[in-house]
Amino acid sequence: MKKIVISIMTIILLFSGILGAENNKILGTATFSKNGEKADLTKEQLKDCLILQKQLDKQAKTIKQANSELKSVKEEIEKLTTYIKEKRSQADNLSNKQIEDVNIIITKQKQDIGHYNNKVDFSEVTFNKYQINKKSFSSNCADKSYNANDMQTVIAELKKKSKHNKYSLMINVTPANCKIRIMNISPKFKNGILLKPNKYDIYITHSGYHEYRKWVEIKDSDVNIDVVLQNK
Repeated sequence: MKKIVISIMTIILLFSGILGAENNKILGTATFSKNGEKADLTKEQLKDCLILQKQLDKQAKTIKQANSELKSVKEEIEKLTTYIKEKRSQADNLSNKQIEDVNIIITKQKQDIGHYNNKVDFSEVTFNKYQINKKSFSSNCADKSYNANDMQTVIAELKKKSKHNKYSLMINVTPANCKIRIMNISPKFKNGILLKPNKYDIYITHSGYHEYRKWVEIKDSDVNIDVVLQNK
């Protein structure tokens, strides 16, 4: 009789800490030109600060969401690991069917680990960018005064410009080395590709896995999605 061995997947947790992203302090009190006082920020500096503040808000939101997902996936991995270890100790008494069931759980555990580590990589990159932007904001923008008329003008300009902006699309896929295509545009996909607001036909394939196809909409912000392909 052929001996069946249950192999246990080792969990590699590359990231265990919880990223922190506190709220950023809003620009200082407006200084009206009629008071004869000079504001700290010029109109162009004010525009840069508002753009940076918007980036920080988005990054903080992304980091918070990633933390929640990391915690959830980590808990699921720990549950699967406990279950697999228990079954491993009972391997000699398990039927072939029971061993097949455990091996399905092991595959699920492997996919979860890949998903976790992909999310870790993305979170670390985002957090590093957040820290750089936060330092810049603290030095150049926080508690600085500005002209109230400049604020109204800049907000109107940014609102008009946002209609023509491009936003990045990030797709974190498990397993690695999947082929990712956007079917309704000609440029080849690469993580962080800049796209105009629209709907995009995402098609992901990998040998030995079921294909993934879904429309993703980009509105007025960067988009980051996680995809785990299922074994055939």
